[in-house]
Amino acid sequence: MARSGRSIGVRGTIGVGDSEVTLALEGTFDSLDLRRIHKAAPPTALSGSWTTDLRVPHGSAGAATGTARVDSLTGDVAGVPLGAGTIPIRFEQDRVSVEAARVAFTGGALTINGGLGRGGRDATMDLIVRSDTLGYVEPLLRWMRRETGDTSSVGLDGAGRIEARLSGTTDAWTIDAELSVDGVSVAGSTNRAVRGRGRLAGGGHGYAVAAQLSAEQVTIAGLNYAPLELNFNGPLDSLTVRATAGFMAGSSARAQVTVRGDSAVRLVQVDSLEWKLPVRTWTLARSGMVRIAGDAITFDTLELHEHAGVGFVRAQGTLPLRGGVADFVLAADSLPMTDIYTLAQREASGIRGAINGAARIAGPVETPSMEARIALSDGGFTDYRLPLVQILARYTDQRLTLKGGLWQGETQFVTINGSLPFDLALRPVAHRQLPGPISIVAKADSLDLEVLAPPTDLVTNLPGRMGLDVRIGGTWRDSRLSGFVDLVGGAMTIPALGARYTRIDARLELADSTVRVVRGRLHGGNG
Repeated sequence: MARSGRSIGVRGTIGVGDSEVTLALEGTFDSLDLRRIHKAAPPTALSGSWTTDLRVPHGSAGAATGTARVDSLTGDVAGVPLGAGTIPIRFEQDRVSVEAARVAFTGGALTINGGLGRGGRDATMDLIVRSDTLGYVEPLLRWMRRETGDTSSVGLDGAGRIEARLSGTTDAWTIDAELSVDGVSVAGSTNRAVRGRGRLAGGGHGYAVAAQLSAEQVTIAGLNYAPLELNFNGPLDSLTVRATAGFMAGSSARAQVTVRGDSAVRLVQVDSLEWKLPVRTWTLARSGMVRIAGDAITFDTLELHEHAGVGFVRAQGTLPLRGGVADFVLAADSLPMTDIYTLAQREASGIRGAINGAARIAGPVETPSMEARIALSDGGFTDYRLPLVQILARYTDQRLTLKGGLWQGETQFVTINGSLPFDLALRPVAHRQLPGPISIVAKADSLDLEVLAPPTDLVTNLPGRMGLDVRIGGTWRDSRLSGFVDLVGGAMTIPALGARYTRIDARLELADSTVRVVRGRLHGGNG
């Protein structure tokens, strides 16, 4: 028989007796695609020869016995080229065995020895997959990811080995396996020195897993975690996952979740969560649920509290992934800047202050509206102390408006207002900055310069007062600067020069890309 360049050749005899049918057949196959036989199989193009010598009893008199064999197996599996392969199979009343099967592929090989029990009797089968160059089997891993709906890039590096033992019967079985891979990149992450051990059990009641997986280092979105450990336990339709990870400054994260559902709707119950950070340790206030369905992810109030009860972080609502409507709120109180920097894995030495605020996203993916309120209190860097910083932001109709400034006590001494054309759609877009007018205005009538002392020891002791009216207009492509900066009664010390300058009086006027000094005067002397 042949179809679309694929063929299976058959010759031999079929004998029909009173109690059994005998199959003494041999033949060849060319460009055989196993996916046409079973939809769960990978796409293949296999060629080789085969033989059978089987005795099949009539009705339910017993199981088929005899032998089957595949020789000179070549071709590819999901794009992985195969070398010569041989698969001998023996069917006995109490077991199905594979004797010294070996399938080579570029850079490695699969070997199988042993069997599975029949008629309620147990047996064992050993499988070993070895690859000296994992890059050659990347196409198979890509196919496996695509079958789960993940089209992200996949990469393998170095050498790898999987050893597995299949035990039990054809009706109820377990697989015990060990995994060792030098490096793997998948779903945007890079993983080094991956090790795993686990058990998968199958039978009439579905599948269950108990496994441990670790990596010396994992990089996700530029963030490094070392080490990472994962534990999986339970049936696949209600799987418990425990995770621990370490990262910079001795910080760590721990979580336990239970995953239920299928590829259409997945429910993730967050049972516990802890972030141990330099300033505070944050723990889950109570169990929460995350629902991932179709184009949206919904948070059923996930809230982290600081151990001493000083602050919180709360997420609630729906965020669309590709389409749909958003209704999501994120709020935080007394969140230390040092902890934020550490989570982002940025150097936090000398950083001070705490963030309070809330943000809401609502509306369709293409045209959402957003509101945010953010305040930084007691901020600072090394010896530099920031005043209170507050920003209110609103986004609607592809325009972001800003209002805020700097406060000292109850007095606002710098005001900032802005209006900017943006496309903040909740999906990738060609350009976030849009055509249209931009406007940013910063004003101060009589600003004490000591409040804005720069975070450096190159210039110190900065008394004096400053007035400013600085404006940015035009468009993103043709922005224009205007306004002025007035400095009266200023002074400064430059320690490196041992110099002190006093009675600084200056006015700068801004126009387009030009800064013009209208007046400027200072008195110098030894510091």
